[in-house]
Amino acid sequence: MKRKLIGFLTANPENEVQNRLIEGLFSQCKYYGYDVAVVSPLVQISHYFKDYLKGELNIYNLINLDLFDGLIIDSVSLSEDNTSWVLEAIGKQLKKVGYTNVVTIDVPIDGIHMVETDDVKAFRTLTDHVLDVHHCQNVWYLSGPEEMAISQKRLEGVKRSFEAHGKRFNIRNVIYGDFWYTGGEKLAQMIYDTEKRPDAVICASDYMAIGLANSLLKRGISVPDEIIVTGFDAIAEGAINDLAITTYTPESGAAAAEAVNYLRGLIDPDKTIIDSADAGYGGLLCCDSCGCRTNMKYVRRRLGKALYRSQINYGDDGIADKINIGLLLDSYMFENLTSAESPEDCLKRIFANIYLVRPFDHFYLCLRDDWTEHDKKLVERYPPKMRMVMHAVPGEFSEDSGQFCEDSPEREFDTRLMIPSLKDERSEPCVFYFSPVHFEDNTFGYAVLQCALQKMRKLDVVFHNWIRNLDNALEMARAQNRLRDFSERDPMTGLLNRRALDNWLEEIKPGENRHALFMVADMDGLKTINDNYGHLEGDYGINCIAEAIKSITRFNELCVRAGGDEFYLVGLGDYDEETLAERERQFYKKLDEINRSSGKEYEATASIGSAICDYNGEDTFKKLLKQADANMYRNKYERKKKHLL
Repeated sequence: MKRKLIGFLTANPENEVQNRLIEGLFSQCKYYGYDVAVVSPLVQISHYFKDYLKGELNIYNLINLDLFDGLIIDSVSLSEDNTSWVLEAIGKQLKKVGYTNVVTIDVPIDGIHMVETDDVKAFRTLTDHVLDVHHCQNVWYLSGPEEMAISQKRLEGVKRSFEAHGKRFNIRNVIYGDFWYTGGEKLAQMIYDTEKRPDAVICASDYMAIGLANSLLKRGISVPDEIIVTGFDAIAEGAINDLAITTYTPESGAAAAEAVNYLRGLIDPDKTIIDSADAGYGGLLCCDSCGCRTNMKYVRRRLGKALYRSQINYGDDGIADKINIGLLLDSYMFENLTSAESPEDCLKRIFANIYLVRPFDHFYLCLRDDWTEHDKKLVERYPPKMRMVMHAVPGEFSEDSGQFCEDSPEREFDTRLMIPSLKDERSEPCVFYFSPVHFEDNTFGYAVLQCALQKMRKLDVVFHNWIRNLDNALEMARAQNRLRDFSERDPMTGLLNRRALDNWLEEIKPGENRHALFMVADMDGLKTINDNYGHLEGDYGINCIAEAIKSITRFNELCVRAGGDEFYLVGLGDYDEETLAERERQFYKKLDEINRSSGKEYEATASIGSAICDYNGEDTFKKLLKQADANMYRNKYERKKKHLL
């Protein structure tokens, strides 16, 4: 069945906050049978390498809103570190095209509906715990920057807890920080320097809580015996800190589910909306820093996810779901890819390393048709046509699996489709992750990983680094292609030279039922043009012949300037005499078109001859060259007799 498609715009999807949003998004979309398209750069919006960031952000230009039934924007990740220009640009574009089925999460965009994560509830719960369980009296709140709405929202939760206890929170106990370790470290020094110290500090982030707790301990102030410290966000660093940090898992998943429900009301107004309030997306996690017994299940889970290298049980049926960064490093994927001898070889090696991004149902790699050309660069947007050079599915390669790996013009599709199968009918809802493929600011294309929603597949550090290996390998293949071009390409016409032909002949492998083709074209009257009009005009004439023979060259055939004013066209495939004669006619027709539009006092003409036979080994083309050459001179003689020359 054809399903509604919900777009999700985010950044740095391996981040924990984005992971929680994706969990809520997937769970709710799975209830409704919606597909999801996650369009995202793999780095933070505030990434320091600006050229690299530009290449990442170009993925947003791929979006075709006509394909989406609704759109959810993770505004927090798109405005990180007060970097608002990306979010503003997206908002302006949505307003320009009049797209209305859109909702944003936590950070407002003018004119767009917003849902919010319930941070007030979270900080009220944290404060209740400090007041009720630990009976603290003098409580401080370490906030983020004062001007940020999220800082004030979290402060509101602290105030409400005090009000519920019949107390008034002292606003002088608010210290403004930066959400980072440094905010906690500065407060630790302040506490050390003052006589009246707090009983507890509720921090607006785990990073500040870690910085505060560790710095207090260094100064001889015991945590939690003298001062209780709590954080917020439930990050891995807090769980595996020497002093595990009491924290709260944000209810980001609930906010994402609410965003889906809002869109449900717009796109399926007559359908039932499922309440996600009791789905258990967040909650208090007690650890060492408040004096409670540490939640070891939480700590072990976070420690397991934080491990970069762990041994894998290869006999486990669930191995496909347990690929980790250690396996990626041990695969020597980068070394394998960068040793590729050609762009084609590079793509085949990438295909061979697809197993490292499991689990997936389908993986697609889409590239520009000119990605190998060293003098071509694409910084903004995508061309009207893209080429799907790779389609992989799990399991062994087979002819009926639909898998392929080839850079062929036959694989071109309209870029507005994003991928041709995006709106196909499927038996279950899926997620499509669209990730940029580039080197610095030069866009090559994009990768698409498709997986069933029920698998809850989220992108991680393995996928991110796998794509980085792919990016670098493609750039290396481009560089190698450039060097090969210098040695195998004729600088005047841009065609291949004899060395390229010799190398191609050496690489031919025996095949069944293949014909060999050889065409020879020789310019007429080059000396006359040189003598009467000059050698620059002679060069122009040579380029005319090159253009004509190039126009009849097919994919997987070689077009060669053999030397001087002689040209070859060679190939292996399915050929017959009738199509050969037609291609000769197309050659002459192209030359006529060039001459009619040239405005020259002379005409650039040439004679062409061709020959085909069954391919029978390395001597086949040598025999064909003699036959095609003889046919070319016979045609030249016949044309002279008819006064065509």
